[in-house]
Amino acid sequence: MENQKQLLDLRDRIAEVEKTTVENDLLVKQFDEKVKSIDGRFKKLNREVDDLWKGLDAASNPLK
Repeated sequence: MENQKQLLDLRDRIAEVEKTTVENDLLVKQFDEKVKSIDGRFKKLNREVDDLWKGLDAASNPLK
């Protein structure tokens, strides 16, 4: 009888760990999507800065 009680307790603990694992997996996926979004924004910003520098270089030396 005591063994059954321990097994039920273990089953409940395993179910809780599985639930936590699923929740953590969702959080990691959401974080990954946010990081990818930020990375895309930085790439766009870097491209715009590079284009501005090229424009300034062209304006400073128009005969080139």
